[in-house]
Amino acid sequence: MLFDYDHDGWLDLFTVNGSAQHEYGQENAIYRNRGNGKFESVSEAAGPHFKERHVGRGGTGFDYDNDGRMDLVVVNLNDKAILLRNETRTANHWITVTPRLKFPTGIRDAYGARVIVEADGLRMIEDMIPARGYLSAQDPRLNFGLGKSDHADSIEIRWPDGQVEKFRSVRGDRFVVYTHAATAVRRGSAKRHR
Repeated sequence: MLFDYDHDGWLDLFTVNGSAQHEYGQENAIYRNRGNGKFESVSEAAGPHFKERHVGRGGTGFDYDNDGRMDLVVVNLNDKAILLRNETRTANHWITVTPRLKFPTGIRDAYGARVIVEADGLRMIEDMIPARGYLSAQDPRLNFGLGKSDHADSIEIRWPDGQVEKFRSVRGDRFVVYTHAATAVRRGSAKRHR
């Protein structure tokens, strides 16, 4: 699973390990994106969980305590699920974006929307597709690290109907929700051949 645990704007990597076939436990691992195309293991310093062995089957991210940091949940074979709270201390900033669609019957998450955030010289792209990885669904709220910038220079949302909206200079360290009127996408009518 990719997520930005330290909010530097670069997606870090979390892996759930374990062999289900032989029920062989292994340590899970977390790798920090160095921003130069390379990852470094930070499992040793990430807490005692990363020294334990489990037969991991799935892992997902969500902001359990609404503090802006993505926490992790690990599902294990024949064992309890594990919540890993992200308590990383950093001076970096963040923003969590939730695109929503307004229907005549109510408001729902805008599955299929693409969110592009630009901040601190980086351009970050996330699609609102909560299914991530094997047997896992992620928090539908999209979390972005802003690095040293206390705001997003721009947030662009490409809605499922093809329309695009752009918001400039959005203050960070908070949750923002954007709502768009849902419209049906018309497809070209199929021509019948005789």
